Parts: sequence; structure tokens; C-alpha cells
Amino acid sequence: AFFRGAGWNVIKVVWGREWDDLLAKDTDGSLVKVMNETVDGDYQTYKAESGGFVRDHFFGQTPQTKDMVADLSDDEIWNLKRGGHDYHKVYAAYKAATEFKGKPTVILAHTVKGYGLGPHFEGRNATHQMKKLTLDDLKKFRDHLRIPVTDEQLEKDLYSPPYYHPGSDAPEIKYMMERRAELGGAVPERRSKHQDIALPDAKTYEVAKRGSGKQQAATTMAFVRLLKDLMRDKNFGKHIAPIIP
Repeated sequence: AFFRGAGWNVIKVVWGREWDDLLAKDTDGSLVKVMNETVDGDYQTYKAESGGFVRDHFFGQTPQTKDMVADLSDDEIWNLKRGGHDYHKVYAAYKAATEFKGKPTVILAHTVKGYGLGPHFEGRNATHQMKKLTLDDLKKFRDHLRIPVTDEQLEKDLYSPPYYHPGSDAPEIKYMMERRAELGGAVPERRSKHQDIALPDAKTYEVAKRGSGKQQAATTMAFVRLLKDLMRDKNFGKHIAPIIP
């Protein structure tokens, strides 16, 4: 509503195509009502639980919605994806956005935190702070991405899993390289000709070298303070373009 009110073209990618058949059955609007009334925190919780939990707590809210999934297994219910994880719908949204003329377009995609990282990560608020996968999570992530790495290779060293490259002749690698060439080549690229840049002198780093004293500082905060000092350098600062996500 905010974007539309500001004159934007809005494309919503909320539900994956697995929901299409259920929505077609929703003749009285019971499913859409449950969808609209469920808050975001609950949607994250459903992905942190199981298909049986979703059956009972999401679809079980009305007799009509419970009947809709009576013939679906718990696995099939679990595989009802959010729109942002449905490649077909995301592709269709981007295609529609690039073809639309006259207004800016925003795509609002519904996703799950930590999607594909396994039950200890997916849909959990703690995902933001979690840094390492367990061996079981790593195996499930490998299966999810269909990467041909064996259990033995993962068990050898949990914190140094092997890299996998399908080979330069693999269709996906060929596709990536063709797209990259179309966009103008590698980024970054090595150039034989370049202009020398005057680097900041030692004085610019004085505050950073001094440390944070008795108070502990997060790496992000320390970096931001250093970046601020680098940007203030009259010769070097103009080369920095902060992009704030």
C-alpha cells in the first residue's frame, strides 16, 4: 500500500506454485483469510517446526482449511514454499518488472530466514547470530543443494569442507560465463593500465590503532570508525562509495 500510494508498480511474490492448487480449491476464502491473519513471526515458526505442526496449527485453524490438506502428506505440506524461494515465480516477477514501463517497480518477496540451512537454522530468529553448521546440518545442506560430496569427506574435517566445481564444460558454468561476458566481463578485472592512488598517511589510522579502551567494540563498529576516518582523507576519501543495505 505504501509503494502503490507513492505511485510505484508493485509485484508481490508471496506464495510458491505448490499453493496454487490449494488456492484454486479455496472457494469460500477460508485459506486466504488464514493466510492474511497469520503474523510473520508465526510464519517463521512454522518453518522451524514440521509438516505435521503446520497441518495442526496453520491449516487446523478452520475445518475447511484442514480438509483441504487431508490428502497431503506431512512432507508435501512441509514443501509448500514461500514465493521468494520459488524460482519460477521469482523469474516471472523479474520478467514482468523489466517489461513494465512508466513507473518504478518494487518486487515484494516472502522468504524464510536461513532457508535451506537445516532445522537448526531455518526460520529461527537466532539465525542472525549463528556462525557454524553442525555436521548433520551440513549434510542436509549438501543434500538440499545436490552437491556430490560424500559423508566421509565432510566427516574428515567439519570446519574445512571440500570445494566442488562441476568443470568448465558443465552447462551451468558455461551459462554463467556467457552471462558474465554479456555484462562486460569479469568483475573485478586485472588491468595492465592504472592510475596511482595516493594512500592515506599513518595519521589517518591513529584512532583505529588506539583501540576502544576498556569498552569492547564489535568488528562492525571498529570498521565503521576506520571507514569514517578514511573518508575524511582529502585525497583518498573520494574513492570510497558507501552502500548501506
